[in-house]
Amino acid sequence: MGFLSATLLSFFTAHLLAFQSTRDMLNKPYRTLKNTQFWYFNLKLTENYPMKMLYKLSLAGLFALNMGNALASESLVDKAIEYRKGAFAVMAWNFGTLAAMVKGEQAFDAQAFAEKAGRVALIANLPIVEGFEVEGSDKGKTEAKPEIWKDFDKFKSGLGKLQEEADKLAEVAKTAKTVDEVKDQFAATGKVCKGCHEEFKED
Repeated sequence: MGFLSATLLSFFTAHLLAFQSTRDMLNKPYRTLKNTQFWYFNLKLTENYPMKMLYKLSLAGLFALNMGNALASESLVDKAIEYRKGAFAVMAWNFGTLAAMVKGEQAFDAQAFAEKAGRVALIANLPIVEGFEVEGSDKGKTEAKPEIWKDFDKFKSGLGKLQEEADKLAEVAKTAKTVDEVKDQFAATGKVCKGCHEEFKED
């Protein structure tokens, strides 16, 4: 039970017990207390507000809070999926420019290549794996395959390999003057990306 749920339960229990104690102390049947004030709610207790109704109100409050906890949990799953999708989207955006330069579809710009290679390395070194560790994040709007969670250590190892190759690419790009100087390491980095996509990402 969450903290808020426990607090609400304690609150209602305390006040219901207080009311019951007052009734017992007066030693009068419930129906003779129709004009007694229930001090917190400032309501007159009538036949329309028996003890069962107050219990139902307390249970309704607890149900609402537990539903809120469930929605919060769903929200966390959504955020985890958005987090990892966002990280890979930024990486793909920058990697796409690198690919265009290597393939000759775009003129090679050493400075721009180095900057984008640095961004790829930066994103690769983020704790992206945390977005996959949230319980329930294997469901929902995600293209991640179940194989990720079936062999999570292998998946984490793949992310580690991506970090290593992306770091090497960024390092090579710092001093590269021509596209030929970055082609091999770009290919090595791309190979890791492709391998992970094929094994762990839906088409």
